[in-house]
Amino acid sequence: MLKNGRPYHLPQISAPYPIVLQKLDDENINYNLINIQPNENDNINPAQLFVFSDEITNCSINDDNPIWLAEDDSQNITICDGHHRYFKALQNTKPIKAIKIHLNCKDACRILNKIQDIYEYENSLSLENNNEDENVVDMNNGNSFLSSID
Repeated sequence: MLKNGRPYHLPQISAPYPIVLQKLDDENINYNLINIQPNENDNINPAQLFVFSDEITNCSINDDNPIWLAEDDSQNITICDGHHRYFKALQNTKPIKAIKIHLNCKDACRILNKIQDIYEYENSLSLENNNEDENVVDMNNGNSFLSSID
């Protein structure tokens, strides 16, 4: 099944990578931080069949946003997240930071999706708590919701 041109199961990691690495450590999942020279790695395979050229143009390659790889076996590595960044690196023959998870693609995608879901959930709780705290402060200052409707 496809969602926005990509297989539905592929993760879209927006969590800062140090947080993801900490969660991988918590789950005792092995990984390596590596630098890839895209034109020199024949054994990296995309899990996504196509990429959009406008997204390649708009994406940025930097060390704060690595691509996520799965190690299916010693000869085959699959991109789980970061296809557009990888293809931009290919076009520009620019090295790119990657995190290679020592799991097959299916399991790596499953754990990355789980980590991303938890990150998004915890952030939404944090935002809700901040909004509740602001409402309490407003009520304590005598500012009521009804008085602001004038």
